[in-house]
Amino acid sequence: MQPGSVFAGYQIERRLGRGGMGSVYLAKHPRLPRRTALKLLNPDLFDDKETRARFEREADLAAQLDHPNIVTVYDRGVEDAQLWISMQYIDGVDAASLDPNTLPVLRAVQIIADTAQALDFAHSMGVLHRDVKPANILLSSAHTGPERVYLTDFGIARLRDDGGHLTQTGSFTATIAYASPEQLTGAPLDHRTDQYSLACSLFWMLTGTAPFSSPHPVAVIQGHLQHPPPALSSVRHGLPVALDAVMARALAKRPGERFSSCAEFADAVRAALGGGVHPSASGRAAGGYSSGAHAYPSGSSAYPSGAHAHPTGSSAYPSGPHAYPSGPLAHSSGSLAHPSAPHRAASGPHVRAAGAMQAPMATGHGQPIVAQPSARPVGAGGRQVGPPSSPRSRPLSQPAVAATNAVPQGRSVAARSRKGLLIGLSVAAVVVALVAAVVVANLPGDKGPTAIEAISEEFPNLVPGTDLGVGFNGHTCMSQGPAQGRELWKGQSADGPDFGEWAGAWHCYDGRTDYYLLKYGSGQDVRQVLDAMRPMDITSDVNGSVIYENYHLAGKDPKEHAMVTGFLIADREEYLLYTAGKFKTPEEFMDWWKALPLA
Repeated sequence: MQPGSVFAGYQIERRLGRGGMGSVYLAKHPRLPRRTALKLLNPDLFDDKETRARFEREADLAAQLDHPNIVTVYDRGVEDAQLWISMQYIDGVDAASLDPNTLPVLRAVQIIADTAQALDFAHSMGVLHRDVKPANILLSSAHTGPERVYLTDFGIARLRDDGGHLTQTGSFTATIAYASPEQLTGAPLDHRTDQYSLACSLFWMLTGTAPFSSPHPVAVIQGHLQHPPPALSSVRHGLPVALDAVMARALAKRPGERFSSCAEFADAVRAALGGGVHPSASGRAAGGYSSGAHAYPSGSSAYPSGAHAHPTGSSAYPSGPHAYPSGPLAHSSGSLAHPSAPHRAASGPHVRAAGAMQAPMATGHGQPIVAQPSARPVGAGGRQVGPPSSPRSRPLSQPAVAATNAVPQGRSVAARSRKGLLIGLSVAAVVVALVAAVVVANLPGDKGPTAIEAISEEFPNLVPGTDLGVGFNGHTCMSQGPAQGRELWKGQSADGPDFGEWAGAWHCYDGRTDYYLLKYGSGQDVRQVLDAMRPMDITSDVNGSVIYENYHLAGKDPKEHAMVTGFLIADREEYLLYTAGKFKTPEEFMDWWKALPLA
């Protein structure tokens, strides 16, 4: 839209920002001597009922919130098949554009305190924001007085008691760097979910990194669900140790262990800083607050305590500090807290549109990411975000350091008893078994039946139970073992990805699309393959309400699409999925991938 043009009666001055859903313009009100921020939905999204409902709801909810720290919505409507919202124009910047290295601590705390007031007011009206982050906190230019803080972008807000789900296509629209554990697991939300995100925002404003920052989206999710937050005093020297305890409480995995309100959290931050900012020699949390180290269980649907606890038949939370089995975490070859700033809005030198539209989510790469409730636990290949659907579902593992004195994963009294029985076997029987194993392993043309059968058992809706048969949606499927050659298809070694030393594979095809399921000897083998990939992009996408990390590969033709998907958890970490097909657009390819029954 060009400067000087008129839209819905508003005279356009210039564009302030552009995002995945549309654009925001600075415009003159048609009747009043006032400049407004005019937010327009992209015309091609007008017929999308879900997106349209989100857009309209933003205006309806925000219009109810008359508060000095919340951007005011003036009007909304439809013009030439375009939805629009007219809202208060804030001449200034957003908090994401600040430099945490030079931002005074007390200014950061004041920004958070004002935002807390806005959130508590919204909560009193029954509205949850659900996407609190620095980019949605606007700071007006101090032309005539002190800086003023505004909370904006209620585009994914919901009434607390609203049971409807506006996002039905499998997209999770909050930003995972600031998302609460209950958001990531699809559990019921209350006002304390915004408090968690507010604490993450303060963490970024004081350090320049989110509490669980990583280039791997699933590692970020694992941090929110399983890891205690890093101590602020150890990340930014000079902060008092008392602040660590306050942050740990606001970032507790269980909502019932957080503060009762955002204002109470802000007051606790101020109290912790009451002695002033001074050098700190320890990163350990102090005081009586919860450390937040309790692992949040995937699939929990109830909170055991708090002002807005959801009743349940039994507690959904682990009773000890190390409730998950120990074991390596996907992508965690070091600390999760790599310095990685969140996406910053390109708002110009000193201009930020209220509610400037951006891509829904950001990862360490600045890539969009999605999440929704899940049917089974998933690691780098997929994170459970809902109740488990089968008895074999297992929770994600904690870092190895959490289990110094723990029994190794998968071991039990029964397992030790079986070991005793095995020791009691006769030497002759053991020798016979070993010889048989060697003979079977070296049979010519061996297809690796153990690996093939394991794939069939793990993915019964994708591949058949025999070496040749019909798979998903009529695909012809055939198994393949390493004895038949390491190439999954002719020429793979020359122009395809390197899949390493796999033990068995299935190939299914229908003339337009192909999918390969591979089994490896260990999860470490899979990790090496993924680490060696040279993808064009890495995104996190939802299939069957489960998050998966996808490695997008370059094709020879714009209509050729290929992708590698991992399954890095205890019971699926040995598998990889390779998908390829010819589609007009990447979106069509992803729609096909999302239809695959991976659960």
